[in-house]
Amino acid sequence: MNVENLSRYRLEELEQLLDATLIPVKPRSEFISKLKLQIGSKVADAPTISRSSDKQTILLALVSAVGSSMVVITSLRAFLSLIGLISVFHLLKQHSVNRSLSSNHTATG
Repeated sequence: MNVENLSRYRLEELEQLLDATLIPVKPRSEFISKLKLQIGSKVADAPTISRSSDKQTILLALVSAVGSSMVVITSLRAFLSLIGLISVFHLLKQHSVNRSLSSNHTATG
């Protein structure tokens, strides 16, 4: 029998001894009522979280909507600026190609 089995055996033996020796006791009714009063007073004294007023909620929603719309508008402007920049680069590229073709054509002609 190894140490683990021995300690498990002793623990089971101790549990059986405690089960046979200890008798469950029902608490007195005055103890229970006093405990309920103590718990009730502690719950009543606990701080409560109050809901914000309707005006604050409306103001918060309005500010959030304005902020969100500003982000959307700024993102749209950045996207359109990027598209415009790409178009300008594309036109410059076409212009330089056309220019080089026309200079080659006049030099040979």
